[in-house]
Amino acid sequence: MPTVTAVPVVLRAPSPPPEWPPDVLAGLLSCDTKTTGAASMTAAGARARSANATWHPAIASCPGSSSVCRGDCYAWRLERCRPSVRDAAARRLALWDDAIRAGDGADLAAALIRHVRADAVRRGILPTFRIHASGDFHSAGYVDAWRDGGRMVAADDGPPVRVWTYSRSYGSAGRDLLARLLDGDGFPPAGWSVYLSADAGMVDRARNAVAGIYHRLPVAVMADDAAHGADLLRRIRATDARPDAGIGVTRRALTCPVVPGGMPIVTERRGRLVGACHHCRACLPANAATAPDIVFPIH
Repeated sequence: MPTVTAVPVVLRAPSPPPEWPPDVLAGLLSCDTKTTGAASMTAAGARARSANATWHPAIASCPGSSSVCRGDCYAWRLERCRPSVRDAAARRLALWDDAIRAGDGADLAAALIRHVRADAVRRGILPTFRIHASGDFHSAGYVDAWRDGGRMVAADDGPPVRVWTYSRSYGSAGRDLLARLLDGDGFPPAGWSVYLSADAGMVDRARNAVAGIYHRLPVAVMADDAAHGADLLRRIRATDARPDAGIGVTRRALTCPVVPGGMPIVTERRGRLVGACHHCRACLPANAATAPDIVFPIH
């Protein structure tokens, strides 16, 4: 009769998620004047007092960028003029990549959103979060981290956070990374407004996208002016391939009010100084499914 040797099995509890220090989380955020929910005016101009946006290396972290957006990239120009901004963006991306390699990407994404939410609650302002004031979804692991982290936060008992982002990481040029953010029905995490970003050189690419898996997403276009933007949106939406999903049906479209002579970057809302996005909120409605198409005039 063969000898049976007992091998002890050691059961270990799963490792707890990492504790991200507040200073590390704060270092991953950018005080973006246009998106902030709390601003002030100083002798040097408008300043954001509440950081609610991420900023990663311009162009280098944008796999789906086009010649138009690369040629008019405000973030790249700023990084070129201010090496400290460029270096901070590179450090943030490196920290993200390290967390993803360690299997902690989703925990980091959730911790970052919760950090922004806690700051907003403390200030008594609406919790909002802009993913990528600069940069885009650059890898599969990075998209998965935001998707899973967003779902974790959506399951919290805390107040909802209105998250919004614009992405060109779709279609073959963008390696279709953005598709990983969506569920089987084409929805992003609950409460998120995820825009397909496009321009005059991307009409076919955007049209193919909204006729496929991205059919539930709104579109944001860079254009010469409002009329040019309306024409681009008409051409992108001009297909009856999925009429049941709203393709070929006119979607409400707005032009960003932050244009020369229009809404300033910082404005007043109910007695508080806030960034224009926090005041307008067209791109981050309470019901993300109602987010309109947007025209961003190039200026």
